[in-house]
Amino acid sequence: MRQRGDRPAINHFSTIILAVALLAGCDDRGAATPAPATRRTEFKRPTVASLSPAATDILVSIGALDHVVAVSTYDRGKSFVRELPAAGDYLTVDWERLGQVRPDVLVVQARESTAPEGFKQRAAALGVRTVYIHIDTVADISTAAQTIGDAIGESEQAAAADRAMREQLAAVAKSVEGRPRVPTLVVTDEGGAGAAGPGTFVHDLLTVAGGTNVVAAERKPYPGLDREKIVSLRPEAVLHLLPEKPAPVIEDAKRFWASMPEVPAVRNGRVYFLTDPSVMHPGLKVGDVAEQFAAMLHPERSTETTPAKVRAPK
Repeated sequence: MRQRGDRPAINHFSTIILAVALLAGCDDRGAATPAPATRRTEFKRPTVASLSPAATDILVSIGALDHVVAVSTYDRGKSFVRELPAAGDYLTVDWERLGQVRPDVLVVQARESTAPEGFKQRAAALGVRTVYIHIDTVADISTAAQTIGDAIGESEQAAAADRAMREQLAAVAKSVEGRPRVPTLVVTDEGGAGAAGPGTFVHDLLTVAGGTNVVAAERKPYPGLDREKIVSLRPEAVLHLLPEKPAPVIEDAKRFWASMPEVPAVRNGRVYFLTDPSVMHPGLKVGDVAEQFAAMLHPERSTETTPAKVRAPK
């Protein structure tokens, strides 16, 4: 008959049996061979080619530059993509280059419904997944960021970067809260022949920065301008967007505005030239552009109300 005191010996013996059973899974070299159910599969980080400067900016902002194997022609010259090959743009795709880098994902800035069949067929033949983004407004930037983040397995980073953008925009809006809105013309053409109207991310940024868009009544995203129209709009401030334009272009623009002293913005010395590369890129750094707008429209803001730049995670 088993005595109560024998139980510890039995438990110890069971432990030995279990250890022997575990050791049976070792190979001849003594290394344990995990069961198939517990074997871990390495996650392959999808590679991406961007045919859109806005998409490239988003990829950089969400800290996904290490995914990128090719960028658009318009990205060349940017310090952070210096070593990456250019693969054209949506209209002139370098399929040979894409065939060399073999991306898993191809990002283009267009609506899928408008993409030519030939483009879709070439992408399918290459075995690449095409991600379409369409950006008009600031809200579209958020959607594009999440779409790109989901496509490359960086959803959380995309959400965090988008949140940082919206927080910065909210801070800019708060810094001009209660101040009179400034009737403003935002010019997007070198020679002053085009403006940013409603339904554009530039219009949204102007609103955030405490401006009123003088072409809002046109109900067109990018209405045309002539001298007579500019005079009739009577803007109190002009923001002339000239991203990365050379000095001669800027000098021409200055002469253009100097020739219209009857425009209130010209008469009062409130024509501003913005040459930063980001001013026409609808990416996650548009909060910086809104801050530039606000600084020009409301220079009276105290340093206490001027928001710090909120940077997206890297």
